[in-house]
This record gives sequence, C-alpha cells and structure tokens, in this order.
Amino acid sequence: MNTFCKSSIFVLLLSIAVCYSIKVKAQDGWQLKKSGNGISVYQKDSDSKFKTVKVHAVLTGNKAKLVRILQAVERNTEWVYATKQSYLVEKFTDSNLIYYAETALPWPMKNRDQPIHLVIYPETADSILTITTIGEPDRLPNNSGQVRIRKFSGIWKVKTLSAQQIEIDYILNVDPSGSVPPWLVNMFVSKGPYETFSKLAGKLKE
Repeated sequence: MNTFCKSSIFVLLLSIAVCYSIKVKAQDGWQLKKSGNGISVYQKDSDSKFKTVKVHAVLTGNKAKLVRILQAVERNTEWVYATKQSYLVEKFTDSNLIYYAETALPWPMKNRDQPIHLVIYPETADSILTITTIGEPDRLPNNSGQVRIRKFSGIWKVKTLSAQQIEIDYILNVDPSGSVPPWLVNMFVSKGPYETFSKLAGKLKE
C-alpha cells in the first residue's frame, strides 16, 4: 500500500473518530460554560427549569486533605462561593453530619438558606471516594427574611491521580425556590462552582 493510500485511510479513520466524538458529546448534553486552571464547569438541561451543573477538576492535593476541608463546615465561608454563614447542626460521625448554610444573593433577592446532610462514604474497591451533600429543608425551622432552598443535591467522585494530584467530578442540582429568574440562577451556578473550586484548589495547597 503506497503512502498516499495510507494517509487517506488515516484521515478517513480520524474523521470517523471525530464525528463519533461530536455525536457522543451532543448526546451527552453537557455544554462547557467556563474553564481554566484545571477546572471545567458544564451545564445541561434537567427535569426542572434550572440546569444541572458538572465540575471536572484536576487539583494539587490528596483525598485526606479534601476530606478535612469538607468536614470543617464552619470554614465554608472561606471558599464556598457566596456563603454568608455556615455552622454545624448535628454530628453523627466525622463522616456523617448536618450543617447549616446561608447563601448571599444579589439585591433585591432574598438570601437562601438550608440545612445540608454531608456523608463521606468509604472508598470503593477501585479507590473512588464518594461524597454526597443533600439538602434537608425541614431539618430546621425557616428563618424570617430568608428563603429556604427546597431542592439541593451534590455528589463528589474523587480519584487519586498521583501522590500530589486528585481528580474530582462534581454534579450539582439545585432549585433556589422563590421568585428568582432561571437565567440569573443558571449564570450564578456557573460562576459559583468555578470560583468555589478555584478557592478549594488554594485550600488544598495550604
């Protein structure tokens, strides 16, 4: 087979591969909204009027340090985007606890708040660390002047890439409740996760 034929076959196979990749991405539904510094934020339509958010991040650090950061809920104001206050409500174990979080929204919207159930699961056989954060809106009485978030769920999948590097895939579903324009919330949840993970990257290096 001459060089021209080999090159033609290579180009054809490459074209098929690219087309297949584009088709898979289209079926996947995720749209890249922001990326940089090892952090990529995606959105896609969900079964509600608010989009689902996915963050893929490769950060310097290790699982043990990440777990310690997540357990220190009273310090969430230092790195979780727009968190006005955060404190422990109930601790069952170091890996199973309830905490309260208030999120500041731009005027004239009211701040949102919610109790969140954090669970850190044992690593699986393939060394994947799973962490869930599920809103429990009725765990505490509603606060006057704030709107209680009724739907919130986040799931972390964490994998070690090397002694100094971890890979995180995070999926967030949230409905902030009350009268908030979906376009504003969807913009907010794109900026919020990127800035949160950027500050998390700094925390992991401390």
